[in-house]
Amino acid sequence: MSTTSSPSCPRPCLLQLPREIRNEIYQYLLDSADEPPRNAAEAFRDRQFPIKHPRFVDPHFANMQMALLPRIIYQTTLPLIGYRACLGLSRANKQLHNEIHQLTAFRAAHPEASYKIDIIVDRRYYPTWTSLPTSPHHVRHLEVDLRIFSTKNWPGDGGPGRFLQDLLRLLTRFLRNGPCFTRKERVRPDIKVESITVHAIDCVDSKAKAARWEPSFDDVCRRLRFWIGRLTSSGALWQRVGVVRLCLPGGMEVCPVKHKGDISVHIMRRNWATYGWALD
Repeated sequence: MSTTSSPSCPRPCLLQLPREIRNEIYQYLLDSADEPPRNAAEAFRDRQFPIKHPRFVDPHFANMQMALLPRIIYQTTLPLIGYRACLGLSRANKQLHNEIHQLTAFRAAHPEASYKIDIIVDRRYYPTWTSLPTSPHHVRHLEVDLRIFSTKNWPGDGGPGRFLQDLLRLLTRFLRNGPCFTRKERVRPDIKVESITVHAIDCVDSKAKAARWEPSFDDVCRRLRFWIGRLTSSGALWQRVGVVRLCLPGGMEVCPVKHKGDISVHIMRRNWATYGWALD
């Protein structure tokens, strides 16, 4: 009795697809995005921090545990989205590397997509990258979703306040080190962005709003508007940022970066370094 073997199906190969379809696949990977965590507890769990979040421990030790946490809790690794998703694919063979390089070079010459980061403010900062469409050297626009769950520690003693200082530290780390905030070496050449857009989102609980000892969300927005305006007009951002846009409940406010001379810029950058903005 003879048996007939069925013909084996050819293994699918990306290079067998037309170039137009491959470009769409590359575009899909570059435009891929990640969902931000819903709250600080979820963001903390994703960071795999060596100690537990205060919400998961005995409430009697919550304040002690919170004191052990750093003021900014970074992501341990960058998400595999955007250009990072294409890195592994580009290392498969030379043809894929060349095709992805041509596409990223075209996107760099026509920058339309933006880097997007979600920042949860709940007694600490929890930054999460949600979109990384190009390499750090080709980024032109940065969009920041500032979701404010708590307004504690926003007032300052004549300065911008602790939480606004942490926001400045995050932005300076991005301009120096790229999206990987915790890397030690500095990105070369320097990152320069045309615009930074900050969306302030009110996520404060109704019980916290009723508490009189905490500043209101409107007070936080006023402080944010005042100190960002001071920063952009001081010359400290000159040649690194073009314009800063603040999207507040009252509407959008555009703060163009001003230049005040080399000596003034040096002095202002040194003064703003005490507030967290230290690029040099």
